[in-house]
Amino acid sequence: MLLVHESDDAARESARALRALGAPARRLLAQCVEYQQVSRAQLSRAAWALEHAGFVRIEGPVYEGTEPYLLCPTLAGEEALDMLEVDDEPSLQAS
Repeated sequence: MLLVHESDDAARESARALRALGAPARRLLAQCVEYQQVSRAQLSRAAWALEHAGFVRIEGPVYEGTEPYLLCPTLAGEEALDMLEVDDEPSLQAS
């Protein structure tokens, strides 16, 4: 069941966008989804790319250097990751 994307095609398009961000971004999003948030002292290019694409939300410290950044997955990010996993399953591609 999709909550953010209006159709499977829209979710697949998000999955393609996620794939285009590269393996580091996909691994980071998978971590965010698994733990529902991850913290980082500094933000990587992958983190910024995920936020720009709308797959994560970054909550930063109020004062620089006082606390870590929190990366929280969005529903769009979770759905894109799920669709990417579904599209990568060999049993579905063989059908």
